[in-house]
Amino acid sequence: MLETFFKRLRSGQSFSETRPVTQAGTQNYENVSVVFVCQAGEWEIKALLLAASLRRWCGNAIELIACVPGPTEVWGELSAETKLQLKLLGVRQQSIVNAWGREFSHANKISCLRVPVARPIIAFLDSDILCLGEPDFSHPGKDRIRIKLADAAPFENDVEVWKRIYAVCGVDFPDYRYPMTATSQYTLPFFNSGVMVVESSFAKKLADEWERLSAVIRLAGNLPDRRLWSDQLGLAVAFQNLGIKPQVMDFRQNHPTHLMPLSLFPDVRLSHYHWPTVLREEPKLVAELKYYVGASAEVRKVIEANSEWSGILGSRKRTGGRENVQPNTLLITGISRSGTSYLCQLVDTLSNAMALNETPELVTSLLGQGPAWGLATYLRRIRRLVAEGLPITNKVLNGSVINDTAVRDELSTYIPPVDSEDFTLAAKNTFAFLSSLPRIRRVLPEARIAVCVRNPIDTIASWKASFPHLLNADTSVRPVGNANDPWISPARSAELRSIAETQNLANRRAMLWRYLAERVLEDRGNHVLVKYEDLVVDPPAQLRRILGNWDAGTPSQPITSGRARSKRHVLDEEDLIAVSTICADVAAELGVWECS
Repeated sequence: MLETFFKRLRSGQSFSETRPVTQAGTQNYENVSVVFVCQAGEWEIKALLLAASLRRWCGNAIELIACVPGPTEVWGELSAETKLQLKLLGVRQQSIVNAWGREFSHANKISCLRVPVARPIIAFLDSDILCLGEPDFSHPGKDRIRIKLADAAPFENDVEVWKRIYAVCGVDFPDYRYPMTATSQYTLPFFNSGVMVVESSFAKKLADEWERLSAVIRLAGNLPDRRLWSDQLGLAVAFQNLGIKPQVMDFRQNHPTHLMPLSLFPDVRLSHYHWPTVLREEPKLVAELKYYVGASAEVRKVIEANSEWSGILGSRKRTGGRENVQPNTLLITGISRSGTSYLCQLVDTLSNAMALNETPELVTSLLGQGPAWGLATYLRRIRRLVAEGLPITNKVLNGSVINDTAVRDELSTYIPPVDSEDFTLAAKNTFAFLSSLPRIRRVLPEARIAVCVRNPIDTIASWKASFPHLLNADTSVRPVGNANDPWISPARSAELRSIAETQNLANRRAMLWRYLAERVLEDRGNHVLVKYEDLVVDPPAQLRRILGNWDAGTPSQPITSGRARSKRHVLDEEDLIAVSTICADVAAELGVWECS
C-alpha cells in the first residue's frame, strides 16, 4: 500500500513491493539505468520527488543515478536530508563536471550521458518530472534514441534561422519537417531533451557531439539569443550530423504539464511539470507530493526549507481525491448585447461559483497557431488561485461582476469567495469564443457552453447605443475571429471581408448579426441556447437549465424576475428594413424572430 512506501524503504523490503497493487509490472527495468541531475537548492527537491516516484512505479530492478554537479563552491552541496533520502531510495550518487559552469547549467544533462553504466539502456530524465505510471524505457536499437518532439518552434522566422544554425555548425540542412506537440506547427527537427532513452554504448558519442555543437551555437554571434535552448538546438544538429532519425515518444512519456492539463491525458507516465506553480495546479501531482512528504521526514524538511514549495503543503485540501482540474467549467458566449454579461453576473452571485468577465487572457490564449491550450491552463491557474483564497483580476465593481460592460468596463483585483474547491468556474467572452468553439472543445471537452441570443432588432438597437466597434460592425479590432485569423476558413474570411467592405452601415450591422447567428446554428446541439427574453423574465429557471446538477451554491442576494429592455427607438427605417431582409430567416431558425 502507498501508506507504507517509505517504511518499506527503511525496513529493507524490496522496492518492487512498493509498486501500487493496480500495476501489473509489465515493464522489464533490469537493463535500464536512469540518470538525472541533482544539484543543491530547488533542484534537489525535484530530484528527490523524481527518484521516489520512479522507485515507486519501477520497483527495485531499475538503477537510479543522481548526477551531482561539482565543484561544491560553484554548485553548492546537497543537504544531509537529501543525501540520506537518496541512500534510502537506493539511488547511486555520481559526480559530474560541467565545463561551462552556471553560465550554461543546462549542459549538466549532457554530462549525465557520460556517466559509466553497465546496463544496455540509459534513460535521462529532467529532474522536474514526476513519474505517475510505468514508463516505457524499452531498448531504442543500436545507436538509436527515443525522444519526444519539442512543444513549440524556437524561432518566429524559423527556416532562415535554422539555415544559419546548420551553416555555422557545418552540417547539412535537413529536408524534412516535424509538427511541434503543443502548437502543431511544422518546423525543422526539434526535440524536448527532458526524456531520452539511449543505447548506453552510444551515449558518450552522442554527448560529445551534442556538447560540441551546442558550444558552437552558443558562441556564434549571428544567431538569436536562445541561451536556454542552445542545448536542444545543438541536440537537433547533432542528430543530423550523426545520421540519426530518433524514434518519437508520445505525450504519455513526457507530458508538457505546464502547457496542457493532465486531465485530458489519463495515462500519463511521466509528467513534466517544470515549476512548483504548475504542480500545485494539478490535484493529482499535489496528492503525490503530499504523500511523499507525509511518508518521509527528510523530504518534508527539504521542502519546508523552500518557501515556494512549502506553500504547496499549506494549500487547501482537495476534496474527494479529485483529479479533474476543471470539473464544473462553464463557458458563456453568444452574440454581443444578448445577455452574456447579465448571465455572467448571475452565475457569479452564487456562493459556490465565480465568473470571469472578458478578462484579456480569455482572448490572448486563443491567439496563434495550434490548439488553444493556453485557455485550459489559464482556467486551471484561476481555479487554483480562487481555491487558495488568492487575488485574481476580473471586471468587477465592489466585488461583484459588472453586468453591463457598455456602462463600465475596467479590470480590478479582488479575492472571490467560494464555498469549496469544487466550485463552478465560468468564463465569458462573446466574439472570440463564438469564433473558436471547435478549438475550445478540443482543450476543454468537459466544459459546458451557454450561448446567448436575442432578437436581432433589439440586439442591433443595443449595438447602436453601445461600443463603437458594434455601432460600426467593425471586426478588424477583434484579435480573434477577424478576417485574418488563421483559424477562420477561407469562406468565413471572405464573408467577413464582404461585411467590412459594405458601405451602408445598416446593412453591415445586419450582415454581421447574421454571420454570428450562423456560427450559433453551426454549433447547434453542442451547447445550451439561452434566449435573452427567457433569461430576463425567469433567471432562476435558466440557471437551472444551464447548471444542471452542479453544486454552484446559493445566491448571495435574491434573484428577481425582470422585464426585457429595448432600445428600438434608436433604429430608423433603414435599420428595420436591413434587419428584416437579412436576418429574419436565421433569426426564425434560432427561435428569436419577432418584428412587432
